[in-house]
Amino acid sequence: MKKKILVWSMVVALVAVLVMPMAVLAANTGTQNASTSQSTSLEIVADDGSSAVSQITFPVGAPGAEVENPYNNIDGAGALEQTYHLTASIPVVTIKNATGGALTVTLTVGAWSEAVASERYLLVQNEDATVEAGDVTAALTGTVATGIAIANGDVGDLYLEVTLSALYGEAGTSSLTVLGES
Repeated sequence: MKKKILVWSMVVALVAVLVMPMAVLAANTGTQNASTSQSTSLEIVADDGSSAVSQITFPVGAPGAEVENPYNNIDGAGALEQTYHLTASIPVVTIKNATGGALTVTLTVGAWSEAVASERYLLVQNEDATVEAGDVTAALTGTVATGIAIANGDVGDLYLEVTLSALYGEAGTSSLTVLGES
């Protein structure tokens, strides 16, 4: 009798499991990507005006220091790094309007890690302008409309500075995007 009750209990449990409605979870995840074509109207170039720049490097500095002499991957460290001079300053990069009409420049900088406390910029239209360290004061955080328009075929010189954080042994990266609006 005990065996019959045990078997009967198991049959009832099995039927209950098979007959009762159950929620079925199913994952259906799709990957999506979207992109737009890159404009070639504004080019980020080296001081020679023709070589495309893909990287700007700020030299190592003491915690809390201002770093005023970044260089790009074309000109290299020690060669034509950003320099302030009484007669002809050298920018870290030149923004060249290769096509289209006059374009107003907007800069977008990605978030830095803890290595950088702040970043500043100066964009000037006059190539070979006299720029001093104290001139680079505009904050560069997120997206910044510079208000500077570069005419077709002209260039703008971009100067950058960072203030390093007070933390020791930090390193970081960020992205810089240059956009143009007519």
